[in-house]
Amino acid sequence: MVDDRGTSLSGGQRARISLARALYTDADCYLLDDPLSAVDSSVSKHIFEKCIKEYLRNKCVILVTHQLQFIKQADQIVVLKDGACFACGSYIELLNKATVVPDQQTEKSPEGSPSSRRQSIRRRIESFNERHSRSNSYIESDHESMYDEVSILDYVQAAESRERSNQPTSLELPNSERSTSSKPKKRVRQLSEVDANYLVSVERVVEFGELEKEPLEECIQEPHESWPQRGNIVYENVSLAYDGAGDDPPQLVLRDLNFNIKGGEKVGIVGRTGAGKSSLITTLFRLTQPTGQIFIDNIDTADISLSRLRRGLAIIPQEPILFSGTIRRNLDPFNEKSDEELWDAIDKVQLKTKIQSFPSKLDSSVSECGSDFSVGQKQLICLARAILRRSPILILDECTAAVDPRTDSLIQQTIRNEFANNTVLTIAHRLNTIIDNERVMVLDQGRLVQFDSPYELIKQKSGIFSELFDNHTQEVKNELLKAAEKVYNSKK
Repeated sequence: MVDDRGTSLSGGQRARISLARALYTDADCYLLDDPLSAVDSSVSKHIFEKCIKEYLRNKCVILVTHQLQFIKQADQIVVLKDGACFACGSYIELLNKATVVPDQQTEKSPEGSPSSRRQSIRRRIESFNERHSRSNSYIESDHESMYDEVSILDYVQAAESRERSNQPTSLELPNSERSTSSKPKKRVRQLSEVDANYLVSVERVVEFGELEKEPLEECIQEPHESWPQRGNIVYENVSLAYDGAGDDPPQLVLRDLNFNIKGGEKVGIVGRTGAGKSSLITTLFRLTQPTGQIFIDNIDTADISLSRLRRGLAIIPQEPILFSGTIRRNLDPFNEKSDEELWDAIDKVQLKTKIQSFPSKLDSSVSECGSDFSVGQKQLICLARAILRRSPILILDECTAAVDPRTDSLIQQTIRNEFANNTVLTIAHRLNTIIDNERVMVLDQGRLVQFDSPYELIKQKSGIFSELFDNHTQEVKNELLKAAEKVYNSKK
């Protein structure tokens, strides 16, 4: 069983299920929005060769991707710049025309991508009315006022009842509902069709209100305010299972993990899709309670409150999260930092020009889910947020998987500069992201199978890390080996 939003599945597994669902429709044209970014190099190569090139060989396929190693095999390449078509043609044609194909050096800065703002609720209502004007189905409101939940639910139920009986769907609120507004004229006069999304929204709000709350403040002991200071992490016999996955007994996704990470150490976490990489981070934040013991600076994290534990950690997730509100609130939600500190963090992630171009600058509004910004820019804002928090432990959960090589390079360089003395755990599919880490942890089916320096893992000539390394071209392998050897020799 797949639970709500597929939380028991890895990002790569969710991507492959979505791709399989698309293939099952047997359409004539497929729009693939970078499905290769969520999987490791061997799986992405398999998907491209067996799925895109072979299974879809007679279909029209439009593939959006940052995996530049595949673009040479495309029949036609479209290069976008500043929201417009910069060049179009085969790989050879673009080279003959001396067209700049995006790479790590020439990729457009994330500051240059266009922004798009969502329309207001009022305009959405007007659009709805326009689409349904011929069927005499429309929504009217004298004022953009809010009505109580009972009125909305009753209204929705009445509309559903009329739809089921094939009666005209034009409705008028009863007198009792009219009185819920401050003035009699402020009422919804007619409702014809209720979009399924609105029904689901009301249902979800009710469900969320009934969810069991996390015991954020329950604890056996609370550490000193300065905790954690060093960022030591110790796992002892840690296992994890997701109860909502429908298995009886629940299947373990992490199995008896034992390791010790020193404070200030840079550790990469790799493995095939579904190996348990993101689940490891779940245990660190106690989003799902594991068995075994996890110690941070000699304190068992099960003994302290969730709020205190999570306040001591910082994370840049695979899917960047921005909140509706201002840029200032997204960077500093508790209003603890000065404007100088905010601008300094923004400058370090190279977004200063972008944000200064907004009329209200730091007080400019961020639309729902941050649709004003590209994925790369949202990741940079999350990075600026982490810089401001200065947590001794930073977790990067495949945060560069869906960004271009230039943004990936910028994020990695900023982390090296700003978190040089912090403990950094990096989950990554791209080996170049973690090849300069002091050690790399390799997971397979929830077990820790390798844990050593990248150079030693390459030299072993066997194991999962060696397989991931061998999936690259000889030129890339030489560069990775050189970088790994440099770090190895510097630590002697």
